[in-house]
Amino acid sequence: MNAKLKLGIAATIGDKYHPAMKIKTKKEAQAYLGLLVQHNMSLAANRTQEEAIRIEKSNLGYFAGYYDAKTMNRVNKLFNTTHPVFGCAAPSPEKALKIGMNLSKRK
Repeated sequence: MNAKLKLGIAATIGDKYHPAMKIKTKKEAQAYLGLLVQHNMSLAANRTQEEAIRIEKSNLGYFAGYYDAKTMNRVNKLFNTTHPVFGCAAPSPEKALKIGMNLSKRK
């Protein structure tokens, strides 16, 4: 994958994260994360690089949760991310439902 990201202020979440779901190597993942971080920082004048990295990794982990378990696990490993609710590994549908129900009771 050629790591290029040309996004403006109107870029959608899909525009940013769908390409990341196809990445297969750690080298490509590092390059793509760098582009995501640059884009993130370009949209917020006072955002630090560390904050942009945290945001982008959280978004990648969350977005990967919409994919199959194999993709989610690969993305989490390549980008060193986790899903903010499910963690590193894709849960079974039953476990995901249980987690969701428990979260709804706490709020």
